[in-house]
Amino acid sequence: MEQLNTPVVFIIFNRPDTTALVFEEIKRVKPKELFIIADGPRENNTGDRTLCRKVRTIVDDIDWNCKVYKNFSETNLGCRQRVYTGLNWVFEHVETAIILEDDCLPSPSFFSYCEELLDRYKYDSRIMTISGNNFNSDYDPRNEGDYSFSRYPHIWGWATWKRAWDLYDINMSIWPWVRDKGFLNDILHEPEVVNYWYGKFQNTFSGKNEHSWDYQWILTSWLHRALTIIPRVNLVTNIGFGRNDATQTTQLDDLLSNLPLEEIKLPLTHPSLMIQDILLDQYTEQHIYKIQNDSKVLNVTYYKERWLELKLFGNDILQLLRDWGFSRIVIFGTKTIAKGLKNEIDSSNLDLVAFIDNKISLEKNFEGIPIFHPSWIEQNEEKFDVILLSIEGNHDLQVKKQLVDYLKTNNKQIISWKEMILYIDDLANKLRKIEEIEE
Repeated sequence: MEQLNTPVVFIIFNRPDTTALVFEEIKRVKPKELFIIADGPRENNTGDRTLCRKVRTIVDDIDWNCKVYKNFSETNLGCRQRVYTGLNWVFEHVETAIILEDDCLPSPSFFSYCEELLDRYKYDSRIMTISGNNFNSDYDPRNEGDYSFSRYPHIWGWATWKRAWDLYDINMSIWPWVRDKGFLNDILHEPEVVNYWYGKFQNTFSGKNEHSWDYQWILTSWLHRALTIIPRVNLVTNIGFGRNDATQTTQLDDLLSNLPLEEIKLPLTHPSLMIQDILLDQYTEQHIYKIQNDSKVLNVTYYKERWLELKLFGNDILQLLRDWGFSRIVIFGTKTIAKGLKNEIDSSNLDLVAFIDNKISLEKNFEGIPIFHPSWIEQNEEKFDVILLSIEGNHDLQVKKQLVDYLKTNNKQIISWKEMILYIDDLANKLRKIEEIEE
């Protein structure tokens, strides 16, 4: 095999077994330049000190003509800072790089695949990531080439350019502006996809995702309208799932664990058009990120956060119901949100007629209000104007359909608390725009 011209970056820590497997594949292609980034042992972790030393011994076994650069930290920086500072260091020296972590096992053709595409799109700012990952083996790409274009920059074995990495902002300093101006809607369009990524970005910005560096890379890519190249077959498999020392990949039965490796024929057949494959991305959203955008199911965690941020347990929710012309309310569900809704309705001139719950077969009370089985609405439509769904699970549509089946007429509204938040969110954005114009 000819020696690989493109620099390879190998990010290591404390896993000798996976490190050895991945390093063997790097040795097969004999890169002319090898950058090794190592994190240091965690404080007061004697096991880490031993394992880190062993890992660094493994990558010392270089038996080919190669210029080696080492960036070894003696203290533990953590995944976020180690990747960030390490890649900053790499791109101070080179313009392109193929990047592997110690649990990302590549197929032999992965390296040549990356090298060919790094050269082809070297000056094309529309591309920021070349991924070795194809998580969607059931999806048949629509183009005629050996790869497709996606908005999702998968990074379990990838390649990029200095021109792209220079745009990276680990602190997400622009996120509050993007968030508050609603630009995520302009990028992703689908409300449930927006909600999912809103939660990921907000948690990362606030420090809840303390290990994350890749969500920042996703945001950077999207804000520059960049595309990712996805191979027709899977060229890298993650072998780090299910380990106690894994940072994020801890479930052995994860859909992405130990995906089969394939080879790609070279030279590559290139697509004739550079168009984002929307169907590929929808497949990714549904099957990889579990965003159920085909049924418009919304992310519960996001809405709970927005519920608090918008202070819906106050005059906003009551005014919303009044604006919509509702005065006699039925609530489906008897949990936390239902109780919160009841408390607000109690302080208004609205009338809470009843609660409805599938688990109730006989008439009972909840918070002093009668609770009925859904079949109650068949004979009592004249007693209420609207049914509010307070359920917290991802089954809003199923419940709506069930309740519609009980209704004899179509003039009764069934509204989920999430839809109320969407409405308030939209209203808040409109009010902000009006204030900006007035200023």
